[in-house]
Amino acid sequence: MFKVLKEIGPKLVRDFFVVDRSNLNQPFRKPNVKKKMGKDSCCYFGPKVWNELLPKELKTIEELEEFKDKIRKWIPTKEICRCNLCLDYIAGVGYTETFD
Repeated sequence: MFKVLKEIGPKLVRDFFVVDRSNLNQPFRKPNVKKKMGKDSCCYFGPKVWNELLPKELKTIEELEEFKDKIRKWIPTKEICRCNLCLDYIAGVGYTETFD
């Protein structure tokens, strides 16, 4: 999403996303999806993470290498992220929350 926003990624990838440069806080528009499969797509999930989950201090980084370094260290909390990547998978049960 960083490369799309900065227009340094491949055009083919940039064309997947709609960028609204007038809204700096939430520059990506999510497509309208009705099914779970659509919500797991890159076109939907990428804008959701950037617009809603990523902290402002990561969004305001200007240099690619600095962004890469800091995004690798960022760990979303289960309170803010409900995606399958942040939930625990139990064979035969599916994705679930664990209680610490």
